[in-house]
Order: sequence, then C-alpha cells, then structure tokens
Amino acid sequence: MDNATKMEQLSEIKVAFYRGNTKETVESVQSFYGNCIFLYHQIYELLENWISENMLEKFYSKSCISEALSNMIIHRDYSMKGFSSISILEDRLEFLSLGGIGGNLTLPDILNGAAFCRNPEIAADFEKEGIAKNLGHGLQVIRENRNLHEGDEADGKNHIIANPNSFLVILEKESPYRNPFNMNSEDAKTAALLFSEELPPEEKVYELIKAKKSVGRKDVEILLDCSSFPARQAIQKLLEQGRIKATGNARSTKYTLA
Repeated sequence: MDNATKMEQLSEIKVAFYRGNTKETVESVQSFYGNCIFLYHQIYELLENWISENMLEKFYSKSCISEALSNMIIHRDYSMKGFSSISILEDRLEFLSLGGIGGNLTLPDILNGAAFCRNPEIAADFEKEGIAKNLGHGLQVIRENRNLHEGDEADGKNHIIANPNSFLVILEKESPYRNPFNMNSEDAKTAALLFSEELPPEEKVYELIKAKKSVGRKDVEILLDCSSFPARQAIQKLLEQGRIKATGNARSTKYTLA
C-alpha cells in the first residue's frame, strides 16, 4: 500500500450539528472520507450551504471558513489514528484537528506568521488548486477578519487553542456589524454602512477610507470578503473617479481621499 493510499484511508472528518449553544443534543452527524482535496470541497460546500440556508453570511465570512478548514486538513498529524471534527452550534463553529503545532514552534510564533508545514505535499496540492497560498498566513487572516488581538485567544470566543495532540479554532457568531478595523464608538454609523448590502463595493471602500484616513488593499479584501481582483476593481473605480489617490508602491500602496 503506497503512502497516498494510506493518507487517503486516514483522512476522515466528522461534521456534527448541535441544538443550541451546547453539545448536549446532537441533531445530526455527517462523516467524510477521502483524499484531502476531496474533503475540502465536500465540507466547504456543506458549510457554505448551511451558512446560506440560515442567512449567516454576515456572521461567517468565506475567507475565514476556507482558512479554518484548509488549516485543519493541511496541518493535521496523519500518523495519529482517529478523525478530525467540525462542530456546528448556534453561537459558534469549532474546527478540531489531530496533532499539535510542529517544528518546535509555539502558538505566538504561528500567529506572527512563522510557518512549519507537517505535510508539504498536501500544502502544495492546495496551492495548485488555488485554495491556500502556503505562506503560513492562514491564522493571521482569521485574526484580522475576526478582530482578534494578542491575548484574545483564551477569552472564550474567537480563539485558538493549541494542545500537544490537537489544534482547535473557534469562530464565534458575531454581530453582523463586526469591527475588524478597530473603529471607536463614534464610528458605529460608518461600521453599519460598511456591512450594508445596499451599498456598492466601491462606496463601502470610500466610506472606509473616509473613516480610517488611509487603507491598503488588504483592508479592502477584508472589508469586501473577497480576493485581490475584486478589491482592485473597487479601488480602480474610485481612482478613475478621482475620489481617492494612491501613495507608495506595490504592497506598501496606501489609499487616501483625493
């Protein structure tokens, strides 16, 4: 039996739906078997449909779901027998994978972007599929999107728990007008505008720049919950209209009001 077949047999993820905010009552459980790319697509589709059916798009972004799911598949310790699991509760999602942090790294190390890949072949496959970039930035994306700061990982919500033989990412169901840009109370009206479905993407970007004075493309991606291309499109519209201006070069480019 070759390594690929062994890996496929070891790959199992169970998705459990619970009633309410505790794990006392299980409503249903689905088990997924197969290779890692298959697992990702099957489970991502399940989660995406569940979020859509329950109208929870404002609570759980696609980027966070993708990062949490790909992280638990890519970095699992496949030498351990057993299954990883996803728990779906009314107030949160939990992604639990087997295996702690490898490479003698600590949780602060990986939250700062330090990378150690236990399964480089799986990571390469995910990069080829366009699912993950294999840069070690996955958890940073989650932290930025969920407005996490140093020290928040143990506060009971939106946190990350690393144990010797398991790794847990919890995404708390948050207010639709979550605040990933650290706005103060005076900016509450603007925060509501940013996540309004009625406002076109470029207008959301304009409101963000107006509130924060200066933003980068990454801020726009977080705001719109999108990849770099749609973010660039929204920025380009504002540039062509002469409403904003760009300073700096490449990744250091910042956008301000014209």
